[in-house]
Amino acid sequence: MRRETSMRIKVASKVHILKGILFLAILGLLSGCFAVDSQKDPQELIQSSGKVKVLLAASQNRYYGYSAQSFFTKMYSEPFQSIHSDIQIELISLDKVKKNPSGELDLETIRQLIADEHPDLIYMNSSQYEQLTTDNKLTLLDANIEQGEFDMNAFYPPVLEALNRGGYYGLSPSFDSLALFYNKSIFDSKSIAYPKEGMTWEEWFRLVAQFSVHEADKARIYGIYQPPYSRLSGLELIRFIGESMGLPKWKEESDADMNEWIPLLDRFASLYHSGSIAPPEARQLAVSASDHGNDKFMQGAAAMTFAGSDFFRNLLDVRRDREAFNDWGVVSLPILADNPKQTLGFTAYEIYGIPLGAKKSAAAWQLIQYICGDDRAKLAMEPPFRYFSSNRKQWQTINLAPFTELIPDKTKSFFNSAEVTSHQEEQHALEAIKEEGNGWSLLSLFRNSYR
Repeated sequence: MRRETSMRIKVASKVHILKGILFLAILGLLSGCFAVDSQKDPQELIQSSGKVKVLLAASQNRYYGYSAQSFFTKMYSEPFQSIHSDIQIELISLDKVKKNPSGELDLETIRQLIADEHPDLIYMNSSQYEQLTTDNKLTLLDANIEQGEFDMNAFYPPVLEALNRGGYYGLSPSFDSLALFYNKSIFDSKSIAYPKEGMTWEEWFRLVAQFSVHEADKARIYGIYQPPYSRLSGLELIRFIGESMGLPKWKEESDADMNEWIPLLDRFASLYHSGSIAPPEARQLAVSASDHGNDKFMQGAAAMTFAGSDFFRNLLDVRRDREAFNDWGVVSLPILADNPKQTLGFTAYEIYGIPLGAKKSAAAWQLIQYICGDDRAKLAMEPPFRYFSSNRKQWQTINLAPFTELIPDKTKSFFNSAEVTSHQEEQHALEAIKEEGNGWSLLSLFRNSYR
């Protein structure tokens, strides 16, 4: 009997010991769930959750008329918040803020908004990124990149090259690059050789000059055409080619230096008058599928056009079958003989950075990782309509050569570096081009358009 009682006491003791161990284990788990991590700075915990204020300084008008707000909300805010319930995103209202004709903010306005609204994240174009980095308004992200699991090796190298300012003050989820599309059938019908890789700008001008149009011609075929929704519409075609050929940038040089543009303006006036270049049309921002149907290149009325990779989507809007792509070819942009590897046509136009002193910098960094990470790229629209910086598989398996053969010229920038501030003056210049003008008469009109 004593032996039986003794065994019961031992079993009970073991049960109590096991219960105690189990209780302590559960208590440890609970304390791990609910207690503040003693290894983390309390300020870091505050910065990694709560409300992130976002300043959309650049514009996304070129995405089929999407505003910056609707683009950011649909592409990033809504899906991010669905998996990060502890972080809320607030877009700073810009309803009463002055913007340029493309819906973007100038540097002075951005500075003022940073001081007044204290954003945690800024969405910038390449020119704004350059200015804010120079102005010491952005946080260096290198430490965040090194400490986290963000794979910079997954990024397309030219994008990193374009963003590197002795370190990274911003990252971009996507990039774009212009190339030259051409209609093979038109070249074949006129027995003219196709555009080729490595072609210089002088060779391109001679190629365009082989297409001339006269009023009596029934089948009018232009050498080059830029639709009104193109990034090179209106005067931008002339400015792009001129700056690509090494001419002084608009508004940055003296009148004497700007006279260097006169031979090129003479050349354009002659090619417009002969019909080698289609008459320029005033630009438009909003684009619908019906607009593509009026595109002279897509109609077979122009031999060439400059466009980015998203132009493939426009082609599909008009020609639904992919076999129709066989009618067109695409090569890299023309080059300068003494600078054969660089281009002004490459841009990381969607850049995200954290202002210095941001209150929610850790949460903003989580948002940047989501926006620029490979998981975000996997959810993107079908390539090659948009190329994603961090989607290594995409840019390794798709033939990106015409769009990526050339690397960005970091000593210059074209996109967002100048803005037509007077559309009335631009309209006067476009009308003057349609007449038989010369470089001298056009120069003042061009200067006034970009004043």
